[in-house]
Amino acid sequence: FEDNVRDLLFLFHEDHKAAAKWIVSLPTSNGIQELVDIICEVVISELFLLPSSAFRRIFYGLVCAELCQLSPKFFPPVLAKSITLVYEKLPTLDSQIVLT
Repeated sequence: FEDNVRDLLFLFHEDHKAAAKWIVSLPTSNGIQELVDIICEVVISELFLLPSSAFRRIFYGLVCAELCQLSPKFFPPVLAKSITLVYEKLPTLDSQIVLT
């Protein structure tokens, strides 16, 4: 599933709305709610990919915003939890990573 999400990000890197729409419509056994954690992890990991993300960073933010609109019940809480975790881990990261 992670590879499918990543492939959709690469396929629709010029259209964040289409990327989010296709990601949300990926087939699952119990609906999108069971995979929101994985989707969030993939998008954030692509955003922070070193030495630089594959696409402009604004793209990943727009995809997250669109995912929040398409799945307002499930995606915003997971995204908030993920962003909070990133900020909590900042003091323990290598300073060269934090400064880039």
